[in-house]
Amino acid sequence: MTSAWLLNAIGLYATTVGALLILTQLLSSRRYADDFRTPDAKHSFTMHLRRLAIAVGLLCLWFVTQDVAVLLL
Repeated sequence: MTSAWLLNAIGLYATTVGALLILTQLLSSRRYADDFRTPDAKHSFTMHLRRLAIAVGLLCLWFVTQDVAVLLL
């Protein structure tokens, strides 16, 4: 195990933790949809939030897969 491998593994782990924190923030921000006055704005906000959460969730899944591969291979 070289120092470059160790630094890459730590960097990948930090990136994964950051992406997971962003995902938890996105999932908990659905309560802000009630602040919109019109139903169209509320619906638009929830749809964009849902799409963004799906995209970040897929990114997190990719990072976790890479973490597992780095640690096991």
